[in-house]
Amino acid sequence: MLALVLALCPAAAGALETKRARSVGKPHATRPRTDPFPAVALFGAHVQEALTWKPLDAKGRESRVANRELEHLLRCRQTGQRHAVNPRLADALYRVGRHFPGHRVEIFSGFRPRAFCNRSQSRHMSGSAVDFHVDGVDNRTLVAYLRQTFHPAGIGFYPHGVHVHLDLQRQEDAYWVEAEVPQSARVGAAPQPEVDTYDTDDGADAADAADVDDVDDVAPVAVRPAPPDEDPGIVAGDEEITATSL
Repeated sequence: MLALVLALCPAAAGALETKRARSVGKPHATRPRTDPFPAVALFGAHVQEALTWKPLDAKGRESRVANRELEHLLRCRQTGQRHAVNPRLADALYRVGRHFPGHRVEIFSGFRPRAFCNRSQSRHMSGSAVDFHVDGVDNRTLVAYLRQTFHPAGIGFYPHGVHVHLDLQRQEDAYWVEAEVPQSARVGAAPQPEVDTYDTDDGADAADAADVDDVDDVAPVAVRPAPPDEDPGIVAGDEEITATSL
């Protein structure tokens, strides 16, 4: 039918040829595709390694390679030993990175074997705990987001430290705040017993402080050994240990 029309109407045929000529070599306009699961920036301050981490492909499928990358990043600083990362913890780190776009998630401690944990049931030993902060984000803001988003979870806030603690292998929420330590007790003073303050979401009192994760994470700076491995923001003697000095 089209051939008959073109044969009977030369003008229509000419117009069609002109349109075809104009379209030759002209690229088709396409909309840029947005990855629904973009990568996030992680940095292992304890091992001085950066990782652009993308645990999911464009269809939301889990990447085994990404799992191994995270396991490697969260390895023990002292021994290099690795442990499978709890899936809830991996998901939490990714969600934190997505929630604070443009800010690097900096990790100070992930997996630790028993020899480097004071508490025999520390969740660091099972790959379900991490000490970290988000670069450029106040820890109070980070803690507020963690407490609102993840349940059940153990969340520790250290006002004079650089990191927060998050663990996700428990049955009930727990939240604790390390007691402030006077400067006189932090610099060159003899170690003195300190009592931490605890605030647990389930209404428990200080008697339930035993559910706080590894006591080495929440011990007051005055009684922590030097050099510290878990919290690079604490003070040892007259020198303040920072993330850059690790």
